[in-house]
Amino acid sequence: ALYLRSYTLASSRSIGAPNMLACPAMVPVLDLLNHSNDDHARNCELAFAPGAFEVVTLRNIEKGEQLRFSYGELSDAEFLASWGFVENLGQAHLKSNASNWVALPTELVLQILSALPEGTDASRFAARKPALEMLLSDARVTAADLLPLPLATAVQLLLMHDSQIVEWKEKTNAQCAPVMLALDDLEAAVLHKVLHTMLSVADAAIGARAKVGTATSGDSYLMKAARFVLEGEAALLDHMRKALVTRMAVLDEGGDGG
Repeated sequence: ALYLRSYTLASSRSIGAPNMLACPAMVPVLDLLNHSNDDHARNCELAFAPGAFEVVTLRNIEKGEQLRFSYGELSDAEFLASWGFVENLGQAHLKSNASNWVALPTELVLQILSALPEGTDASRFAARKPALEMLLSDARVTAADLLPLPLATAVQLLLMHDSQIVEWKEKTNAQCAPVMLALDDLEAAVLHKVLHTMLSVADAAIGARAKVGTATSGDSYLMKAARFVLEGEAALLDHMRKALVTRMAVLDEGGDGG
């Protein structure tokens, strides 16, 4: 408990500069500045000089007015974890913070993939699991990317023939990063299976957050903020679900699903 309290105090009051790398500093007085990503509310910014921080006002400051600068373009979950608050608590989700994102739990996705006919072959699944885990570690849903390519690529990898896997690994090794596979070039039957699997992932992730939400009862600010974060993530996943259903409907009607 003491370590957690100490860590929270330090992390919520420290700041980093471009030349400080992973060594943030606790700067008296500077830690009194508040946060806002609202262009109208933000009235100052930080400038970094060798061995010093500078606070530069963006307009005249009234007596008694709070100084606000941006702590960064972070998600509500990151703000709550680092500083113990969320901006715009109670506002409509997806409109309040464009930086919100949802990570898709690797174990949850692997469980869904292993239940597919192609995943029931234990040796086949085990051989592909390292590549799947590598891809899924970067699978996150954002308002701008409702159908994350790492997830789409992982599903396709499970459906591939062994020769296609070898080719994918060679390309991945050549560029020292996983090769992402788009959905646009897939045949209709394969595309439908990939989209349906991604839909199962979205449904499972929504269900998982609903279960966590039952443990965040209470009227304290932190509990309200935690529920706000979970509701925002569920809303984002619901948008993912709707995007998948729409694309599958277009595909079923004879379109290309694009």
